[in-house]
Amino acid sequence: DFVSYLAIGGVAAAGARPQATKTPPPATSVSTGQQPADRPTYSVRDFGAMGRGADETTAIRATIAAASAAHPGGCNIYVPPGRYLVTDMLAIGNAMAFIGAGTGATYFNHRPTADGTFLRVSSGRSQSLNNVIGGFTIYSDDTTHAKRALQLMDVSSCDVGNIYIGGSGAGTPRAPYYTGGTGSMGLVTNGREVSHFHDLRICADYPVYIGPNPNTAPTDGEDCDHFHFEDCYLVGKGHYCYTVEPGIGVMQLTIDGFQAWVGGTGGFSMNDTRAAPVVPSRGITIKDVRGEQCTDPDGYLINIAAAARVQTAQLTNVMSSSGSQGIKVNRCLQLALDLVLMATKPGKNSLLVEGGIGGSTVSIRDSYFQPDSVFTLTDYQPVSIEAWDRGKTQGPSTATYAVTRNNTALTVDEVSAKRLFPGTPAGAIQAGCGIYAGTGAPSNANGRDGEYYFRSDTPGTANQRIYVKAGGSWIGIV
Repeated sequence: DFVSYLAIGGVAAAGARPQATKTPPPATSVSTGQQPADRPTYSVRDFGAMGRGADETTAIRATIAAASAAHPGGCNIYVPPGRYLVTDMLAIGNAMAFIGAGTGATYFNHRPTADGTFLRVSSGRSQSLNNVIGGFTIYSDDTTHAKRALQLMDVSSCDVGNIYIGGSGAGTPRAPYYTGGTGSMGLVTNGREVSHFHDLRICADYPVYIGPNPNTAPTDGEDCDHFHFEDCYLVGKGHYCYTVEPGIGVMQLTIDGFQAWVGGTGGFSMNDTRAAPVVPSRGITIKDVRGEQCTDPDGYLINIAAAARVQTAQLTNVMSSSGSQGIKVNRCLQLALDLVLMATKPGKNSLLVEGGIGGSTVSIRDSYFQPDSVFTLTDYQPVSIEAWDRGKTQGPSTATYAVTRNNTALTVDEVSAKRLFPGTPAGAIQAGCGIYAGTGAPSNANGRDGEYYFRSDTPGTANQRIYVKAGGSWIGIV
């Protein structure tokens, strides 16, 4: 696996002679999935980089400078198979591609002499468009300096894929970490939109860090708009696998494919502290996740919070198999959980949803929450819970429940003071079709006209077993 691959040093020992390659390379040699074949291609070999383990920083920079000067409208920088030592930052601008021959062929050793970045994508005060980056490994044998392997600043329509990032750092769980200083970061995004990040294998203090756009105000909502993270294996050290910097928002953020989140202090964390955003956080979709080996017993697999609101969030096929806490969501207008499995330890929060705004809703379908864990829903109305094991999805007394399969032994205690809607879709709210059950006479403060109440503590008592509400009052009919 890639952890073992990074641990033994990648493609070749230092000093090994790489195989000869063509210049420019064939399209099939680039594994990002989007080879910009219509752009001129410059190989670092033509500017003196040999790929034999020596410091190639100057030669690679010369390649980038020549290519960008000759083709400001876009070009490819190609790095053939080999081992390349890089000691200072490389930078590319608008419509440039930086591509290797594959993670098992093009191997960079990032050994900075100060805190810094391996590769930065930036067009200064403008957006950088149509960048393609991938097909290589970044390894660092430095554990002293705080580093960023990849930093993308104010990008749009960018494709980043097929990249391994790791290093010589140690940690728990055992993995080759890209680490150092106050925290080193694998992939850093600083705004803006419509970009795809895929097939990433990152062991780092911060595997993925979503930061602010330097060219826009935080209230504008252009820090993370339509970003898609797909097929990512992330191993964190001391931080969440995905960290959204507090104070910024996200819009139409999708995390899916296979998502393996290992170690770290949790899986995904965001705290949109903007009090009055022009565009609030919304459209968060997290799918196909398994989190494990979290090193913080109080960390969460998913932790979503906002000062104003998060409009919508959907969590699907999400599993936590570690000793951490489960899912925490604060101030979300519409939250949907589907096929969620939280194997949380007893006494820990398997689900904590709080800070509801007027009209906030939660729907839960076919999900499991560990027995004896803490399941809390606060200020969210109505709540629809449709699950294959009602005992594992018990919610508050004001919840709306749907009777579903594998729940034939429904007892009065399970539905006491809860509303059931037989024969209607899960979560449907329809006046005049509610059925209540419980002990004691029903209160006129509860229920609506046309609804029924079944009382279990007065068998054989006339007109005190079944009630119907009419004219605002409960009337015993059986």
